[in-house]
Amino acid sequence: MMLQHQRPDDYVLATNTGYTVRQFVQFAFETVGLNFENYIRKDERYFRSTEVDALIGNYSKAEKVLGWTPNTITPDLARKMVQFELSRINL
Repeated sequence: MMLQHQRPDDYVLATNTGYTVRQFVQFAFETVGLNFENYIRKDERYFRSTEVDALIGNYSKAEKVLGWTPNTITPDLARKMVQFELSRINL
């Protein structure tokens, strides 16, 4: 869509929803029936003190100009990513 549009422009492709990294990891681990808390540790030394509270992409321009809307939500994306990687190692 973007590449075939007559005029080049910048577009945000997003879902207008927000999830934490913790939630994304939880979705991924649930795909293989594991509790992420048994495998992941957090270290507050690596937290950013100036991090913004929420980063949520707004796809309204892509919808208006290109007719694009998301058809995959974030939990499904995490699951698809895990399933793809598992398929690469034949599991």
